[in-house]
Amino acid sequence: MGALILSIIGGAIPNERRASAMGMVMAAFSVASVIGVPAGLFLADLSDWHMPFIVLGGLALLTLIPVAIYIPSMTDHISSYEQKPSPIQIVRNVTSNKNQMLALLFGSVIMFSHFSVVPFISPYLTTNVGFSDSQIKYIYLIGGALTVFSSPFIGRMADKYGRSKILQ
Repeated sequence: MGALILSIIGGAIPNERRASAMGMVMAAFSVASVIGVPAGLFLADLSDWHMPFIVLGGLALLTLIPVAIYIPSMTDHISSYEQKPSPIQIVRNVTSNKNQMLALLFGSVIMFSHFSVVPFISPYLTTNVGFSDSQIKYIYLIGGALTVFSSPFIGRMADKYGRSKILQ
């Protein structure tokens, strides 16, 4: 989903405002952390572990209407069937391009490190630091709240001063 959102930004937002748009999207992910994780833990405390998923599914259904109204059609890249490369040719193009392979490797390393560390934050904080299970939601709340403000700021700075200066 993240790749799809970033692709939409790349196609719909002019280059001079693209970093700001990405900063806003990253802030939205932070809002999901600030609101979603603590709310999910709260709902699980009230009921059982199924409740956060049921509520999230209902909210996802409610977002279909605004998505249909506000997300622009991204069909300009679609041409006739004869002009499309085959899936095998697409894979060959990607695997023969060093930059694309490095980007895929980098993305894989980031995901692997994320999935290796993040699941252990909560057990570490409860076992080693001394937080109770009911206090973990506040850690997510504070961390997410800080990035709600920092992500758009960094995006604006990247648009203003250049991505290579700000994001390196």
